[in-house]
Amino acid sequence: MAFDVGRVRACYPALADGYAYLDGAAGTQLPDSVIDAIAAAYRAGLGNSGGAFPASRRSDAITAECRRAVADLTGGQPEGVILGPNMTTLTYRLARTLAAAWGPGDEVVVSRLDHDANVRPWVQAAGAAGAVVRWADVQLPEGDLPLRRREHHQEREHDERAEERRRPPAAQRYRDAAHVRVVGHPASPPRDPAHGEEGPDPE
Repeated sequence: MAFDVGRVRACYPALADGYAYLDGAAGTQLPDSVIDAIAAAYRAGLGNSGGAFPASRRSDAITAECRRAVADLTGGQPEGVILGPNMTTLTYRLARTLAAAWGPGDEVVVSRLDHDANVRPWVQAAGAAGAVVRWADVQLPEGDLPLRRREHHQEREHDERAEERRRPPAAQRYRDAAHVRVVGHPASPPRDPAHGEEGPDPE
């Protein structure tokens, strides 16, 4: 059955002007059903959550029903649904909460495929905690993220750590220094002492 674009557009009053709103996260156009539900809630009267009066109980009922609806849509549990002002604010709160346990040596991986609201909170939280930010660059022309490469890198690091635990302390210290030089990510490529030039990329 063909998708009826006209019927769907008719559900959104803002689209009556004929424009296609390609605004993404910059704004959200609402269908009649949502507008009517919001208007009905305000007409009935709302109160702060957790109060012992009718307006408060109506607010709690709306929140509970919203959590059930989101859980049904995503296949989750209502108890796991977090509602908040907007996606950016919620991401900042989540990043700050997780970053409380971060420190030097921890890494955060972000992608340029994401909206900046799901990038900047993690970058700022990592900076405040002293963690390292890694960028998962898009692989063209497929448009994929380098997940396989990352998994291979993690497996290699796991094997290397297991090997280090079997080494005597002096050999381990030497191995750690070599690891930083060869497979790390220095701010600038190492220089070739024989020619006074930058040597090849260690990767």
